Amino acid sequence: LTQPKKEAPSPHVFLDMVFIVLIQTVHSRPSVMIKLLSMNSSAKTLLPQSDFKERIEKLRKGMEKKGIDLALLSQQRDIYYFSGTAVYSILVVPIDSEPILLVRINMDRARRETWIKDVRSSVGMHTLAEALSPFKRGNIGVEKDVVSVSFYEQLIKNLPNFNFVDISPLVLTLRMLKSKAEIDLIKRAAEISHVGLQKCEEVLKEGVTEIELESEIEAAKRRAGHEGAMHFRTNNPGLSFGTFASGSNLAVVSGYWIAIIGEGPSSARPYGPSQRKIQREDLVDVNHATVFQGYHS
Repeated sequence: LTQPKKEAPSPHVFLDMVFIVLIQTVHSRPSVMIKLLSMNSSAKTLLPQSDFKERIEKLRKGMEKKGIDLALLSQQRDIYYFSGTAVYSILVVPIDSEPILLVRINMDRARRETWIKDVRSSVGMHTLAEALSPFKRGNIGVEKDVVSVSFYEQLIKNLPNFNFVDISPLVLTLRMLKSKAEIDLIKRAAEISHVGLQKCEEVLKEGVTEIELESEIEAAKRRAGHEGAMHFRTNNPGLSFGTFASGSNLAVVSGYWIAIIGEGPSSARPYGPSQRKIQREDLVDVNHATVFQGYHS
């Protein structure tokens, strides 16, 4: 008789095992009260689905007051705020009918994560124009502070019967008011930041380079749930952010769009931590941001 063939463990099983180990590691330190998310691909938002639906209704009320017939959202964080998924897509919100999510990448995940029922595969502007064909004319609200010139020009060309107005002030006003669930996520992000600062106290010593210090802090926070990329109010970026500088590097003014300090690792990235070794009696600046479930601290 031949022995039955053993199947290789599922990668999800392995990741769940990693999750258990991380929980045990964190709970071995009473001062760290972080509940980690499972690290498998099916992890979802901790916000209730009702929050997203309520946001759509508030958006519609604002649209009615401003005379906007249809919202067309293309900024990733705005799409997530109203739909519950941040996959590459465009969200269409008519004032008097169900929203439509036009997905460019990962349809399966979008359907799994969003509460929106009308989820369609998109190949670009042609799909968008087709989705808007039932709407003959009116005012379309777009995020004028973040859409690219080329995308805006395509909208004007392909949807000539519509007038385009800025919906960003309305969207940002809604996003500014946080629910209790959102505040709880911000608190979680702050707790993860505390994990990073504890690691800083442990690692910071003479001879450690700025980059080594940043790497240790980043790794500790990632293990605790930090998502890595910061979200900025531009055309869908996701950037790491951290100012690590010491000694003479504190006098180096740098940055692309904000004034920060630090020499950076190279001429291609002239800000943040460098290979400089921290010396005794150096003043050290550690300014690091944390993201958890899309919320920052």
